[in-house]
Amino acid sequence: ALTNGTGDLAAIGLGGYFPAVFMAGDIGAAKPDARAFRTVCTALCLEPAAVLHAGDPPPNDVDAARAVGMPAVWMDRGLHAWPRALARPEHVVADMAALAALVGA
Repeated sequence: ALTNGTGDLAAIGLGGYFPAVFMAGDIGAAKPDARAFRTVCTALCLEPAAVLHAGDPPPNDVDAARAVGMPAVWMDRGLHAWPRALARPEHVVADMAALAALVGA
């Protein structure tokens, strides 16, 4: 997980879904900075194309991830209109259950 926040994923019941958590403050770069996404890839020894990034704010999560070569999932919980200036994500889901189904979890 890559987050600009400081939330404890274990405390909110999501810790078991992620083998590692990267917080912007700890890595010295926040989304949409490409360094944040590249740090995750380097730490996981994966190329960006092998990492599926899911997030909600289109510029910070979807557009920024795609800019470094990651496929992206837009977590649109409110059926919002996609910003026309941005390329569409590979997938759109409405909740964590749909994301889990998408990745086969």
